[in-house]
Amino acid sequence: MTQQYAPHVTDAKKNEIEDIKKLFKEHKVAGIINLEGLPTLMLQRIKFSLGDAIQLKITKKRLMKLAFEELAKDNKNLEQLKEKLTGIPALLFTNEDPFLLYKKLEKSKASAAAKPGQNAPNDLVIEAGETPFAPGPMIGELGMLGLKTEVKNGKIHIKDDKVLVKDGEEVSEQAAGLLSKMGIEPMKVGLNLTLTYQDGEILDKSVLNIDEEVYVNNITAAASESYALAVHLGILNSETIKPTIAKAQREAEAIAESLDILTSDNVGRILSKAESAASKINEKVPEAAPEAPKEDEKPVEEVKKPTEEKEEEKSPESAESTDNTPEEVNEEK
Repeated sequence: MTQQYAPHVTDAKKNEIEDIKKLFKEHKVAGIINLEGLPTLMLQRIKFSLGDAIQLKITKKRLMKLAFEELAKDNKNLEQLKEKLTGIPALLFTNEDPFLLYKKLEKSKASAAAKPGQNAPNDLVIEAGETPFAPGPMIGELGMLGLKTEVKNGKIHIKDDKVLVKDGEEVSEQAAGLLSKMGIEPMKVGLNLTLTYQDGEILDKSVLNIDEEVYVNNITAAASESYALAVHLGILNSETIKPTIAKAQREAEAIAESLDILTSDNVGRILSKAESAASKINEKVPEAAPEAPKEDEKPVEEVKKPTEEKEEEKSPESAESTDNTPEEVNEEK
């Protein structure tokens, strides 16, 4: 019968595990950082600059895993952190918000040249344009790395942008040499926060690394769109009640005016519209012709005035027949 081997854990190692557990319980947020490529002197400077707001725990990877196994009994998803201990891991503990923490650590980083074997923190791009190199062996070196070149004004020019090393890929010796010659320092030396853990939630750097301006713009756009949708659907709350009532009033007024339903608000417009329509109709109606007299109606005779009748009675003919002078009477006798 073979005896199962049990690893011996010294008191010093037990103290390390207990220290990790204590730090975990005293802080709201735990994180894993990668110290790969970070000089010891710079690490000391960063620890000093961070002060007491952030506690760092540097110990062996195996002891971290043992601590996670013990803590996982009372903490959801914590055992998943065992698989995240890559590179040269260290633990970080703080009470700060994870997003603010990531931003603070990024600001504390310094630029540095890429070294062969390091992983690119993002796409390392050689941009099109003039280089500091004169024509010569550098044309062949650039061509080996897939860069298209041409010579202008005694200098080598790169025709198109070229991704030299993709995000996460290992930097080759040739790529590191070219980046160094061109004065490009793509690496950020500092505490590389891999992930954070808080109340069972694990956030990796792809989530923590957000553009604040884009994030605020997205929230603003979402608020504006939800507000417009609520008003459109008639969902009432403290923000939408006034514009929703105003919208309903405008729609009611539009319906009333389209159906010529008189209200105190539209009576003037409807009457004006009716008057305008009547005026247009009146312009198209022809003028009526004068009426002809009816057959059974006789024309009214002109009434003679009394003076005209007297003049007719005293006409010369009547005077000759009735009125004789005395001389004419005597002569007849």
